[in-house]
Amino acid sequence: MSELEKISETFIKIKNQISHINYSYDILNLWSNIVGEQFSKNTFPIKFDKGIIYVSVSSNVWLNQINFFKLEIIKKYNEYYKNQLIKDIKFLIKKNDNLNNNNNFPTKKINNNKEIKIKLEILKEEDRKYIDKCVAIIEDNNLRVKLENFFSIIRRRELTLIKKGWKRCKKCNILFNSNNDDYCKFCK
Repeated sequence: MSELEKISETFIKIKNQISHINYSYDILNLWSNIVGEQFSKNTFPIKFDKGIIYVSVSSNVWLNQINFFKLEIIKKYNEYYKNQLIKDIKFLIKKNDNLNNNNNFPTKKINNNKEIKIKLEILKEEDRKYIDKCVAIIEDNNLRVKLENFFSIIRRRELTLIKKGWKRCKKCNILFNSNNDDYCKFCK
């Protein structure tokens, strides 16, 4: 395999990963807009994988309620993306009164149209070097800088979650809030 073919293959892999990360991030962030205020107070999207959105729900009552709207939620997502991106939604009960008030989810939250910024961890030198190595093959400076920033934010978010006690699932590798478990609730 020539050097150019290796670079091309690497670029395609990076592009596919970024595309999946962008969709995942976008899908999870759209949740409150898609389901509305009441549902978003009692549900929290955990991950998007292979066309399935995994959602944490505060109680059996809310699980029952949101199940009535499952097909409508899938339809809204697919209309938004203009394709059949979402195939299913799986719900998991998480015993909390209000999932949006749970500080275990260090994401930007919107409260009365105001953003609450969460301080992310600072990258270590080895993280910066790894990110630089990943984007070094990209000749377009503008694209390279954007990807570098994108990867930096993702890594900083991961470090923040890990500092808050989250762990990687040994099966699917997603970060999850652990109580000394090795597998997320979906992989158990």
